This record gives sequence, structure tokens and C-alpha cells, in this order.
Amino acid sequence: MRSLKAQGLFLLRAAIAASIAVALTLFMGVPRATADENPVAPNVGGAFLNALGLNPSGGDWDNTLPFAGPSQGADPTKIMNGVMGVGQSALGALGIGGNRSAAAAGQGRPLVYGRAAVERVIQRGGTQMGVPYSWGGGTVRGPSGGVDYDAGKVGYDCSGFTMFSYAAAGVKLPKYSGDQYNAGMKVPVSQAKRGDLLFYGPGGSQHVVIYLGNGQMLEASGSAEKVTVSPVRTGGMTPYAVRIIAW
Repeated sequence: MRSLKAQGLFLLRAAIAASIAVALTLFMGVPRATADENPVAPNVGGAFLNALGLNPSGGDWDNTLPFAGPSQGADPTKIMNGVMGVGQSALGALGIGGNRSAAAAGQGRPLVYGRAAVERVIQRGGTQMGVPYSWGGGTVRGPSGGVDYDAGKVGYDCSGFTMFSYAAAGVKLPKYSGDQYNAGMKVPVSQAKRGDLLFYGPGGSQHVVIYLGNGQMLEASGSAEKVTVSPVRTGGMTPYAVRIIAW
């Protein structure tokens, strides 16, 4: 008859084996969706690697990554913590621990943690410099035809561009800028950091840009009619920036 200690070791090994099996399933992902299937079927492993900045060469959006809206709980770091029991100290060693107390103090919370994720977002957005502005245009995969007066014109509007850019961090933002305003943690504009979203109009309904720091922002600009870097404009700006990625 096994001793209690032996039984405990057996159960511990079984639990570890089960965790490894689940983790492997997550990292292997699920089969890629076809064009007729849901383009955001879960592939948590890809999202987690993107958030860690461990896929620097490709930069393409994997259309099987999950929608990481504020109600979805699809933060890849949170998922991996739940499955594998990764401690906060281990995450801190990887540089993706984030500032949990700051997240709790604001409205909402960041969806991803780590400076590398911020740079991936900006790098991906920067590859689209000069692409035309098209109202209603832009998806997580790239520029697309606009709507209404821009029907048939391929490009980005402001929120389509931010949606495309943030896909580099494994986050699929909502399409409408007003919804993006409620997608992360609100911080006073005076505390905005590189990679935060700045908004204009009531409830962020008129325009959204990516803050670069040093008074500069990356945007799909209607007035410039293209994706460009511009000086930050304060007229009509909302009192809060939105932090999707904490670092």
C-alpha cells in the first residue's frame, strides 16, 4: 500500500502532466480558420508569444488570435497564469508583469503587458506610412475599402488603423473609436505613455491616434489623407488617454 507521501507525489506529477498537456494545446493553437469561418478563433499560444515580443521577424497578424476586448478576459498573460500557475515574480523576470495596482486604480485594465508589445504595435503601424485615408477602411489584416463617399477607396480610417496596429500585440480592438475608448484603462492625458491611445470628440467618437511620446502621434489622418506622424493636437481631445498595453 502506498504511503501518503507517495500518493501525494503521484498526484503532483499527474497535475503537472495535465498542465503541460493543456499548455501544449494552447501553444499549438487550433487549425487556422478558413475564409468562411470566424476569423478570430482562439489561438492563445500565438497571442502569448506576440505579447512577449518573441516573434519579431514576421509581424503579420495571425487571424486565429482571440478577440481581446475588455469583457472577454482574453489577456494572454492572464490565460497562461490560470493554466500553468505562473507566479507574478516569474512574469516580472520576463518583463511582462505590468503594474497591477495601477490597473486596478483606473477604469478598466490594460489588455497586454510589456514594453516589447508597445514597440511591436508602433512598428507595425509605421509600415503603413503613406497609405491613403479611407473612411470605414482597415481591418486587422490591413487596408480595405471604405464606405459611403470612400467606397472602393482602399486604406484606413483612424480606428481601422489602430485596430490593425494593435493586432501586432495579439489584441483585436473594436472597430469604432468610441468603443476603443472603453477598451482599456483610462489615464489622464498628462500621464499618457508611448503606445497609449489618444481620442477626440465626445466619448472618443471622432478620432483616435497612437501616442508616440515627445509630442508626436501616429494616425490615419483625414486632413492629411494618409497614415502619418503628426504633432499632438489638443483641441477636442478627451480628458483621458486609454492604455491597452501596460509597461
